[in-house]
Amino acid sequence: MESSDSMIDWEDWKDLLVKQKTQRRTMDEIVMNYFIVNGFKEVAEAFVKDTGMKPGVPLDSIQNRMEIRKAILEGDIPKAIDKINELNPKLLANQEKIYFMLQQQRIIELIRQGPEKIDECLKFARTELAPKAAKNDELLAEMEKVMALLLFSDPVNSSVGDLLSNERKEKVVVALNDAVLTSQCQSKDPELLHLLRKLTYQQNELKERLGIDFPEITNFKAATFKLPEAKSSSPSTDSKSE
Repeated sequence: MESSDSMIDWEDWKDLLVKQKTQRRTMDEIVMNYFIVNGFKEVAEAFVKDTGMKPGVPLDSIQNRMEIRKAILEGDIPKAIDKINELNPKLLANQEKIYFMLQQQRIIELIRQGPEKIDECLKFARTELAPKAAKNDELLAEMEKVMALLLFSDPVNSSVGDLLSNERKEKVVVALNDAVLTSQCQSKDPELLHLLRKLTYQQNELKERLGIDFPEITNFKAATFKLPEAKSSSPSTDSKSE
């Protein structure tokens, strides 16, 4: 089938795809990167055995990241800090805001335990948070927000109650996980996600800026396409790829 300058039909599109050659090693690296970034240690180990490729980081570091995450979600901040130092002793020293966030979370966990921990909270804030906050207005504001929890008899339902939520813990986990991956020269997001974003951008460029009608992927998970109109011999709109 022939395609006009402003349209690429289904058959020509498939021919173009067939001509695109991607090395197996490149595909394996993308898959391995996905396992590493998302913390799938056992799957990564099996993939190494199957492909014989060498991962970019020690796979034990994946387990360490998962243990750090578990400790934070369980409210055991001292354990999380110990695990971080085992993984990379210089990380927290080089990441002041991340370390401050962890120390904030430690106070939050003490507050969560009730009024009997108030004295310990105040002492910890004076010795660990105040010296750093005094030199940084952003950290000072964060410290004041956390300490405001002590002003309420029911902090969970207060104006700063979001600090006691699971979402707050997840925020700490994400920030720390990103810092660990960066220290290992790994991307914060899987390479596959970057490729999908790039593909989405390029599809929009073809369609919006260049005005080309082509088999557009509308659902990456289901691999469905929106096919060019006025082509009776093409598969139906939003059909799956063959």
